[in-house]
Amino acid sequence: MRKGYFLNREDVVFRRHILDIACKGYTFLDPSWMEVYLEWSRPVLQQLEEDGIVEMDGSCVRLTAEGFPYLRHVCRAFDLHLLRGERAGEIGCVRGARL
Repeated sequence: MRKGYFLNREDVVFRRHILDIACKGYTFLDPSWMEVYLEWSRPVLQQLEEDGIVEMDGSCVRLTAEGFPYLRHVCRAFDLHLLRGERAGEIGCVRGARL
């Protein structure tokens, strides 16, 4: 018996971005996933760039010194499960939970 999650290719790619940002302070975007970045990550990253939290240069997203305290917000830009849930109206909800 094995426990855990089965990750698809998208999960693996975006998990790598979260780990790179958290550990190295930067990540390089893979052009083959540009459509997904533009739809989901880019709007969040643009707001973070306007706030001085990240710098975007071509395919590189870099955390600024001022942005370090907001690391979790930057990682959120690459959490597609969270972003899709927010768009679907599941903000702050636990699936199956009843109030």
